[in-house]
Amino acid sequence: MSIFPPIPAWDAIHPVLIHLPLGVLPLAGVIVLLAALTNAQWSRAFAVWALVLLLVGAVGAVLAVMSGEAAGELVEGAVPQAEAAFERHEELAELARTVFAGLAVVYVGVSLAGSLLLKRGRRAAASGAHLAFLVLLAPALVLLANAAHEGGRLVHEFGIRAPIAQYSGVEDALPAREVEEEHDD
Repeated sequence: MSIFPPIPAWDAIHPVLIHLPLGVLPLAGVIVLLAALTNAQWSRAFAVWALVLLLVGAVGAVLAVMSGEAAGELVEGAVPQAEAAFERHEELAELARTVFAGLAVVYVGVSLAGSLLLKRGRRAAASGAHLAFLVLLAPALVLLANAAHEGGRLVHEFGIRAPIAQYSGVEDALPAREVEEEHDD
């Protein structure tokens, strides 16, 4: 018995992969804000971290969309409302993937420009560049939240779930100690 859970198949890993962009991309916004509000040394460091988070989040969004396309077959034959929710989820997720890939590229320029502005002693202009980026990021985060909401509807309203792991019985679902205690009675 392995201490690690089984690795799901590609069409079942979607619920695992979606949490990366959902967690990392909003955090990137907080770090961009810190880059705008801190002194020059910290601003550069925060800008680098924000860029790393945006790149990781964008790659996570690409992987989430790819695995979601594979998992989309689970919706076939479902009620029409579920199929409509899936279509909205798919369209919003694909748009969010593209928007965040573009925003990651844009932030490369923003962080480079901010760094050059800081070297020239133009702290206000560097902060303005980061704040302007936040104006672009905010609606993208709303788009991401809407895509996630439609995906959540598929799970919680229509009961469509990816088969992450198949359990054959109580022994597989409970830790070994609990199974032994049940047999001792």
